[in-house]
Amino acid sequence: MKKLINTLFLILTVGSFSVFAQANEEKPFSKEDSFFSYLKGTNYVISDNETATEFSLCFEREIYDKYHDDEFEWEDQLKNIKDKYNKKIADTDLNQKYFMVTDIDFGDYDFEKQGYKVEIGEGTYFPFYNMVPYGVLMPEKSVLYKCPVLIPNGINKYNLLPMEKAAAKTFLQGRKGSYGVDRKVRIIIHFTLLDMNSKEYKNAPKSQGDLNCIANISSIEVYDMSNSKKPKKLGELTKN
Repeated sequence: MKKLINTLFLILTVGSFSVFAQANEEKPFSKEDSFFSYLKGTNYVISDNETATEFSLCFEREIYDKYHDDEFEWEDQLKNIKDKYNKKIADTDLNQKYFMVTDIDFGDYDFEKQGYKVEIGEGTYFPFYNMVPYGVLMPEKSVLYKCPVLIPNGINKYNLLPMEKAAAKTFLQGRKGSYGVDRKVRIIIHFTLLDMNSKEYKNAPKSQGDLNCIANISSIEVYDMSNSKKPKKLGELTKN
């Protein structure tokens, strides 16, 4: 597996495309989306007090600090935490449409295929840190200790940015600077999540020991960000 994409960058840059996302009923894919989608997809249920306590340390620290020393009050709070987060898992929409934003470099122009080559390695994935806040000790066996990841299934097959020869030449000339050609462009990956019981999910590459969500890509848009205030759409990546 190749971790080529910085998750923090994804979070910081996503605002530029928020209007687009609202228009298409999409939302940026977050660590929390990844975590709770994995739990929903694997039919995870918080059933014991130990797990409920772990969830309180990650999501309900004020309640934990206020009540955990009083075993009578804490017993009631544990039930509330189980109910709350089991409902959150159950309410997670596995059909939600998402997008993620990152930068890639385009390659040389392919004169036969009339487009710029793009190489995104097979096994590329989007990593997130686990759900455990800084300073909280969590047993390694806990689901909260494991890291959610998103694997864009088949992204390596999207390997061409189509562009007519004359337009491609003009575009490349405009990207020249004192340090050579700036080949960095921004992509928006549009996707839903694969059903974890599906053959496609089971056959997809996984990140060992992590909570794997697999993206079913619908399209990948490409933008020229040389003017960051006015992103210019260059097209969509195609499979070749």
